[in-house]
Amino acid sequence: MTLLRRPAPATVAAAVIVAGACLLSAADALARVLEVGPGRQYERPSDAARDVRDGDEVVIAAGVYEGDVAVWRANDLTIRSTGGLAHMKSNGATARGKAVWLVTGGDVTISGIQFSGAESADKNGAGIRLEGAGPLTVRDSVFHDNQMGILSGNEGTARIVIENSEFYRNGETVSGSYRVGHNIYIGRAASFELRFSSVHHAVRGHNVKSRAARNVIAYNEIADMIDGTSSYLIDLPEGGDSVVIGNVLQQGPGTDNYTLVSFGAEKKNQPLGTLSMAHNTLINQNGDGIFVANHGTEPALLVNNLYQGPGTLVQGPHRQEAFLHVPARIGEKGAVATVMEKPSQILSVAKSMIADGGSGGGAGASLGFRDPLQLDFHLTARSPAVDAGRDAGSAPDGTSLTPTHVYVHPLAGAPRRQTGTAPDLGAYEYEGD
Repeated sequence: MTLLRRPAPATVAAAVIVAGACLLSAADALARVLEVGPGRQYERPSDAARDVRDGDEVVIAAGVYEGDVAVWRANDLTIRSTGGLAHMKSNGATARGKAVWLVTGGDVTISGIQFSGAESADKNGAGIRLEGAGPLTVRDSVFHDNQMGILSGNEGTARIVIENSEFYRNGETVSGSYRVGHNIYIGRAASFELRFSSVHHAVRGHNVKSRAARNVIAYNEIADMIDGTSSYLIDLPEGGDSVVIGNVLQQGPGTDNYTLVSFGAEKKNQPLGTLSMAHNTLINQNGDGIFVANHGTEPALLVNNLYQGPGTLVQGPHRQEAFLHVPARIGEKGAVATVMEKPSQILSVAKSMIADGGSGGGAGASLGFRDPLQLDFHLTARSPAVDAGRDAGSAPDGTSLTPTHVYVHPLAGAPRRQTGTAPDLGAYEYEGD
């Protein structure tokens, strides 16, 4: 009887590596670049969507694509524009009655696309609707004048990332009901991250709403501006382990709901995870308000935040450290600063700056903002927020609360570096006037 010699482990490993390399090469060979636009391989994105395969890259020429909607079924898919934004101007059309682009595949990246005009019978017509397992990454894109900006389902495994993108005028109030759309609405996903983006002017709905198990909302501008009518700036109705860091959060005088940030409103008095907020600048231009409402049972952690405007700072269990609050609205005179857990001389400086509306800085000089009426909340040298912070530490899940970036208008970010003896309060570090 002939015995067959078992290969040495190294030989087996080498064979596996060679086989894997062959498979990888085969996969690379199958991946294609599909070009879309006038005179190109595909005239419209929907034409490419019908032909796309796993691993493909779809490159769409800049321009306006009227009434074109698509379902993207492939996995490991990249869709990007070239030469500028590619505008999917749907004019009321939606794929399957749901969205301009319905994404059912997994591991999809979309960049450089503009979405507008989505309408559906259920009033949920979205720029993008995710119904796949994710992950989904959206970059450098614009969503406006849809019933929903971006909407995801309740795939518990989905990971959704939005970066360097703008959302505005999404939403629609339905006559005779309270149903509204939102700029961003994330369902019960595994995680949601929003970075370096501007989200503003939601139509009655929320600017950012997420039911994800984990949320990171970092270095964004989320605002009503002077004429916005949104409800919450940030709504996390089912909680989740959530970090909100380095954002400018501005509520306008026409808001439909005077709470800026809401946590756990649909699961009140239940364990919901934790809310951690650090180095945010929160502005309330309404006549009253609640800056942060925590409806969960775990204390919210708030550190190194700046607040301006009337109202209650925090509702519900919380721990607040190193903050500054001016209860007058921007532009009002006679503001008086409230400083907690900082030396008394900081309060004196703040009072001297803001008496009779401030000196040298005009409206908004109370906190030493550069130009708050233009939503420029960088600090000036006279701001009491300079060097007034402390080590922010970490969120309960271990996420660092030390800011690494700042939001840069429009739709960008830049590194944040401590320039003084201690961190500055709020979303910006003073770097010179």
